[in-house]
Amino acid sequence: MPRWPRRAALAGLVLLVLGAHALLLQRWAAPAVDAGGPAAPAVLELRRVEDFASPGPAPPAPVPAAPAERPAAVAPPAPQAEARAAPPADAAAATAPAVAAQPDPPALPVARAPAALAAAAPAAAPADAPATAAADAPTADAPGLAELTRLPAPDEPPLAQTVALGPAALAAARPAAAVTTGSEWLPTYATLLPPPLRWRYRMRRGLLSGVAVFDWQRNDAGYRLSLDGSVAGLPVFEWASTGGIDAQGVAPTRLVMRTIGRAARAANFQRDSGRITYSGHDAEHPLLPGTQDRLSWLVQLAGVVAAAPARFAAPPAQIAFQVSGVRGDLGVWRFDVVGEQAIEASIGRVQALKLRREAERAFDTRGEIWLDPQRHHLPVRVVLSTIGREGEVVEALTLELESTR
Repeated sequence: MPRWPRRAALAGLVLLVLGAHALLLQRWAAPAVDAGGPAAPAVLELRRVEDFASPGPAPPAPVPAAPAERPAAVAPPAPQAEARAAPPADAAAATAPAVAAQPDPPALPVARAPAALAAAAPAAAPADAPATAAADAPTADAPGLAELTRLPAPDEPPLAQTVALGPAALAAARPAAAVTTGSEWLPTYATLLPPPLRWRYRMRRGLLSGVAVFDWQRNDAGYRLSLDGSVAGLPVFEWASTGGIDAQGVAPTRLVMRTIGRAARAANFQRDSGRITYSGHDAEHPLLPGTQDRLSWLVQLAGVVAAAPARFAAPPAQIAFQVSGVRGDLGVWRFDVVGEQAIEASIGRVQALKLRREAERAFDTRGEIWLDPQRHHLPVRVVLSTIGREGEVVEALTLELESTR
């Protein structure tokens, strides 16, 4: 037999074998493409390769493969397309920034309030509490806690956001920790402010002992509050706070502090422009609702407790608001309720409610205050201590009620 017919026969045999293999491969692969569904082995293997092909962390929002990348002759089955589209949506929700996940600012105050502020459920104000002014009456829906105000972060514009809270929001709020992002939500409170009065305190300041006169006067036009200390008839210091009364309670407009041997200093609460400015100091701060000065906080604290005594009767209740001095200083003062204590004062034995404020840095003020429920929840004893770098008391001012006449 000639050589070329043998070569032709051999080639034909090879082609026949290859054709048979091609038919077998086509029939074996067809179920993997046509059957589809989550259980298709070829598709599951492809997804596993896509998940682990690239080392390092997964991208924030993986994009599913476009249908055009698949073979044009075979359309992707519907169940498998849904299975591939779901993971990117979940991944995008898990990795989206916090701001994008919470586009509605009013949803933030409850979640960012300090735990102690939202832990206690609101309690009704006493039925026999006298209403000295319309602004003093607690709000009907949330006695003792009216709204939350957001402190701007250092890199934000000096603007405040305020959100009203109802009883449901207060009862539901149980945040686990305070905010650590540089901004914070502070509450404002309903208040029941005391009537006009003039009290006399025994005073101790360092080695000096004398008297201090606490004078609180108010009318429809506003208020004037002063604390004048003297030793042997000679003035030692004179503090005076003036302003108005609004829905948040005491609303100072000016604080002037004079100390013997030093020039007077002042803080100005410019409510028309929403700023706090200072005489002799270039500092300037945004004026938020409920902000107090270094004297008005005494009356504000009493008014907050008087409006909802059951809410602030025991730990872990806390009252917090901003307090400004006259040297450009502004900070959040948080008063933790310690509980009732029986103390021996100059006016006799008093069952008082003690609150305490810890110093937050060196040369900050630690405040201890005992409020008398029988005297408009005003202080029967006050101890203000300046705390040094090592936690020592550098200076202390003690006031103890001596006479209410």
